[in-house]
Order: sequence, then structure tokens, then C-alpha cells
Amino acid sequence: MPFFDIFLKADYENITTLRLHKDTSLFLSCECQGCREISDSFMALNRNEQTSISGSRGTANLVFKCKSCKKECSVDLVSSFDVTDDNKPQQFAKLECRGCKPSELSLRDGFEAISEAGNTFDDIDLTEGEWYGYDEDAKVPLGITNVEIKINKC
Repeated sequence: MPFFDIFLKADYENITTLRLHKDTSLFLSCECQGCREISDSFMALNRNEQTSISGSRGTANLVFKCKSCKKECSVDLVSSFDVTDDNKPQQFAKLECRGCKPSELSLRDGFEAISEAGNTFDDIDLTEGEWYGYDEDAKVPLGITNVEIKINKC
């Protein structure tokens, strides 16, 4: 059962912490380990959803069949972490994959950020690789820019 670490790197302006909201889905494409076919679209992976794995008593957050070889693959979001360091890659999530490996991750909405003043900002959308806001209490601009994702096999 291979594990994969997802690393996130970004530049932050007046932001101390970035995290995935507990109800948010990650969107990923996967490469089948049987035939090496890469999924042609992003699939939603949500830690709150459990799907049965065929021929097993186990479940996973995402279960799908490869369109080419029909092999069943599964992915579990084992854990997610707060990202706190400016401009340094930090582990953001850990995935357990069976029959596949993640090939690409598409960031979308559903992130939370905490400003230097301690205020929480919900539903941050990183689809474009950046986000801007304003902290009314601290009277400062907020920003998350130059977002980069890297996937490493453990």
C-alpha cells in the first residue's frame, strides 16, 4: 500500500496558516498501476465519504475503475496538515493509494486561512493559484500567491 505525501509551497501576505476545510474535496487525477493510463479528468476525494472496495471489507474515500483495463483503484486521505511556513514546501496531505498513484492535484475552493491577527477566512479558492483578501480588524491586505504542489512517494 503505497503512501504519497502532497507538499504545498506558497508566498503568504499577513497569513500564518493555510489548511483544508474538513468538508472539502481534493481533486486529483491518477495513473493506473496496471496499464499506466492516466485518468482523463479530475476525481473528487473527500475524507468524509466512504465507498466499499470490491472483494474486500474495506472502504476508501475514492474508489474508481480504470477506463482502459477496468482495474479497481482506491485512494484514502490519511491525514491533512496545516501549512505555516512562507515559501517553503510543507507537507499538506498524505494519501494511501491502491492500484494507482496520484499524477496531478487540482486546488479549488474550500481552504481556510488564519491571518496574523488571528482571524479565520473560510472558503478560500485557490483555483487560479492565488487568493487576495482584506483583514478588516487588522486593516491589512491578505494574499496567498505562487502556489505550487508536489507529490512524493513515501
